[in-house]
Amino acid sequence: MLSMFRAILKFFGFLWISARALADFCFNVRRDATVRRRADWCHRWSKTFVRLLNIEVVSSGAPPARGLLTSNHLSYIDIIVLGSIYPQIFLSKAEVRNWPIIGALTRCAGTLFVRRERKADVAELQGAFAEVFSQSVPLTLFPEGTSSDGSSVLPFFSSLLEPAANANWPVTPACIGYRLDEGHGIVAEDICYWGDMTFGRHLWKLLGKKKIYVSVTIGEPIEPGLNRKEMAAALHNKVSAMAAKKRPQQKDSPELTDDELEPSFN
Repeated sequence: MLSMFRAILKFFGFLWISARALADFCFNVRRDATVRRRADWCHRWSKTFVRLLNIEVVSSGAPPARGLLTSNHLSYIDIIVLGSIYPQIFLSKAEVRNWPIIGALTRCAGTLFVRRERKADVAELQGAFAEVFSQSVPLTLFPEGTSSDGSSVLPFFSSLLEPAANANWPVTPACIGYRLDEGHGIVAEDICYWGDMTFGRHLWKLLGKKKIYVSVTIGEPIEPGLNRKEMAAALHNKVSAMAAKKRPQQKDSPELTDDELEPSFN
């Protein structure tokens, strides 16, 4: 009963904060909606959403000043968690653009959308990436291509790293890990959003949580001059090592070959 009451309060709080955030964008940002101003807007309101959900964020490592940040992907709240730490622009799957309320918020935040199944979309990312990079705003993407239960780091799509490899931009690995108080749920089922989970039902359970703990580890940029496959392999191994430290009861994920790191297309 208590969790249901919390969920109801947080749901109406989400609607109220979303309305305020959209109004703030319309009246204060839209007239001069540069990449930097959109990133600052996202950072400001991400902190508000994190407070609403009672998420305690602990981060370690220095956020990159520019280039790409590549992270594992566990849930739709990954974006507000990372966004609450520092201003950045995100790359997201195209269907998020049309989600109720969330789609409008992500568009205001300057999110870049891509249909990973279409090679043409990926090929056109160079110009969009370059615009973000030119304004010294980091661009965050999730190279796994989908979210998971966190038991391992899924293979990385190297195609999404092509613009950074071509332009020799700095690329930094990061890792997200969640925790709940004992007896208050299971992270893989109540926080992580993956497989055939239903969004509405999952969101309701998430809103009912008393408190969510999350740790974000930001590593050092990988060595420059790598091609996209080499970059994907290096990033996957670093993120896997970070993730293993967040779940000490499990063994490190094995290093993957270039062929194993290509789950979809070249």
